[in-house]
Amino acid sequence: MKTIRTVLLSLCALVALLGLAWRWSSSLPLEQRAVKLEIRTLVASSVQVLSGEKVRLSCQLEAGAERVGDLEYLWTASAGALLAEEACNATWQAPSVPGNYYIDLMVKQGDADATRSIGVSVRLPSPRQMRADHYGVDSRFAPTTTERTREARSAAEKRVQELRAEMEKPFNPNDIYAIGRAREALGRFLIGEGRYEEAFLHYHRLLGDEGLGSPVDLKYRRELGTAAFYLGREDEALQAFLDAAEANTSQTSYYLGLLLEKRGRMDEALQAYRVARTGPNKWFAEPVLRGALILLESGEPDAALGWLIDQSPALGREAILKRLEGDPEFSPLYAALAKSGRAGEFVEQRGLTEADMAKIDFWRNPGGSKP
Repeated sequence: MKTIRTVLLSLCALVALLGLAWRWSSSLPLEQRAVKLEIRTLVASSVQVLSGEKVRLSCQLEAGAERVGDLEYLWTASAGALLAEEACNATWQAPSVPGNYYIDLMVKQGDADATRSIGVSVRLPSPRQMRADHYGVDSRFAPTTTERTREARSAAEKRVQELRAEMEKPFNPNDIYAIGRAREALGRFLIGEGRYEEAFLHYHRLLGDEGLGSPVDLKYRRELGTAAFYLGREDEALQAFLDAAEANTSQTSYYLGLLLEKRGRMDEALQAYRVARTGPNKWFAEPVLRGALILLESGEPDAALGWLIDQSPALGREAILKRLEGDPEFSPLYAALAKSGRAGEFVEQRGLTEADMAKIDFWRNPGGSKP
């Protein structure tokens, strides 16, 4: 009997203590209470933009979390520029190079953190939108410039000087490729920094040192074309890409297709888009859509729709249909698809393999090692 009384007294004391603890926690300021830290949504004003355009980003935290003090918001982007960051809101400017890019947000409080990402597809103006001098006239299409800290600019200049010093070192028979690596690294770095004029002059000088048609010569011509393209020197870019031939990547093949299509050389443009839709950038829709439009306008609707259907495992059924329906330029494709009744032949995007992700990571971070 005594034991039962002791147990009951202990239970009553425990209940009383719990009640006191609850009342104490309720009386705490809101920022001291436990609130789940989670980013419920991260949205963009648009996920399909032209190069250089600005995108507004906003997030929503788990209910109550936004009222918790001492939250730290860390915005990062795989490319482009974050122009304004204020807590759950930010503005991102798309880079000049087309492709799929990711903006990441991390919210931290003490040792706890939450992360979320959103993808944005960046494309260049179509040949119908492009003008011979649009890079110098319309800043929306011009190569993106980024406000950077003095330290960042200093670090970039230091890297340029280091690479130039590597190029000027005496020939080392124990490392015969050292100078070549420095040459390539400097050119890629200048293009990555948006220093296109310097990159153009760099590759122009290098072309005089290589045998015409050698693998290295073709690679330099390709990169010369890239620099010329972003300087708006379209004729020089076109010739460089044509000279580079099989050395063109999926990205430079897309640039080549744009330039050829603009000049009415549709058969050649179609072949360039055919190359551009393969490789590590095959999740980029532009060459697929442009190629299909050329086929349709050439009087080959079945081939145009087949071209789209073949790429649907990479791009995804919903993504293709949404683009066709929402972009006026591709409305003829959407009308042809509706008339054909072949929408059911599109398939959902297949899952990405580890090899696919390795390629994506490489192209998002070109300083890494190629898979």
